[in-house]
Amino acid sequence: MKNLFLTLIITIIFTQISQSFADDFCKSPLCWRCSEDASICQQCKPSYILDNNNCVSCTEYYTDCLKCSGTSCTSCKEGFFPSSNGCYPRNCQSADERRADCLLCVPGYTYSDRKCVPGACPQANCAQCGRDGCITCKKGFAFFGPECKPGSCAELTPHCSECDPKGCTGCEKGYYFQNKTCFPCSNLYVNSSACSQWRIEECQTGFTFDKDGYYGQNCVSKNCDVSGKLQCKVCAAHFNYDNITRLCSAGECAEPNCARCGSEGCNDCYLGYTLFQGECQKGTCSDFYPNCAKCDKSGCTKCNSDSTMFGNQCKIGDCSTFYPNCDSCDENKCWSCKSGYNFRDNGDTCIDVNYQPLSQRILAFFQLFIGFFILCGCLICCGRSRKGATSPTTTTATHYTQYYEPRKPKAYLVVELWLNKSL
Repeated sequence: MKNLFLTLIITIIFTQISQSFADDFCKSPLCWRCSEDASICQQCKPSYILDNNNCVSCTEYYTDCLKCSGTSCTSCKEGFFPSSNGCYPRNCQSADERRADCLLCVPGYTYSDRKCVPGACPQANCAQCGRDGCITCKKGFAFFGPECKPGSCAELTPHCSECDPKGCTGCEKGYYFQNKTCFPCSNLYVNSSACSQWRIEECQTGFTFDKDGYYGQNCVSKNCDVSGKLQCKVCAAHFNYDNITRLCSAGECAEPNCARCGSEGCNDCYLGYTLFQGECQKGTCSDFYPNCAKCDKSGCTKCNSDSTMFGNQCKIGDCSTFYPNCDSCDENKCWSCKSGYNFRDNGDTCIDVNYQPLSQRILAFFQLFIGFFILCGCLICCGRSRKGATSPTTTTATHYTQYYEPRKPKAYLVVELWLNKSL
């Protein structure tokens, strides 16, 4: 209990010191936290609201507010009711709550002194009005400048469906809005029936969003398996492509024995037929492309296991047949070497990892020769020095020589003996 009481006392003291420090540090006495130079208030004290770098009370901040609880208005002047952000004018559809000013009154009310009062809008043929005047015209009328006159928005701007005193604000279906003007969707998108400036909203009958592209950017025929360039390249099986309507319609392909077709003609043939030169011909890939295991309308795409692809042709043999020690290749070059081999410096030949070029071998020979020559020179100098010296005769000298002279390797003694005989 004693520790709890002590903690409470320390907390109260610390809070008072912090508030006192804030009062001294920030320029405004109502500011709780401010910038380092104390010129900009970042947070006000409780029950105050930050407004343009000033801390003001709730009743000062919200117009027509009579009473607040913290920073929320709880009681407003007559004609207004409290909301989360201030006083909201009664019978108002859209308001500037902080200033208690109505931007748009509900139908049947008109704007007067920041409030909505029963009555018709002062502008002729106006359905709804607010602080800035008439906002919506009655049915059968449209804005022609600031006035509501008989007609439609489309008479003011072609294909316009919504407008205000400043001009067109929305377009009819099939058109998109840009710079207060309506443009046809076909200007941006093909096969679309509704759109905005940024995307397709709806595709024409028989078309759907392109699943192979960005959603909402292209419309392609339904029953399409492969799409591209705003058209169906390959329709689903048992659907035929119509070049005029660009639709995949139920039915077999026009090309005999063709299983799937599209904007570029036949794509796949029925079993037992191969697509060759644009037609489905009886036979397998190897009948038209020697040593070929798999093909399509562009040619052979996969060779037999004993052959290698060169362009659209399969040649018997693996890569090492055409490029020694090569593991993978094409008609232009070897791409990787077999295990234990690396590319030469020029990158087009596979050589043994232990292979040493002739230039390196010659260099190594010269390095060995020069080293041997230097060794021989040293030994010759040592031999001449020994011939000119007096052999030790005393026991002390013999002992000194035996004690300090290092033991020589046999190879050294052999070379030394040969040099002595030569000199």
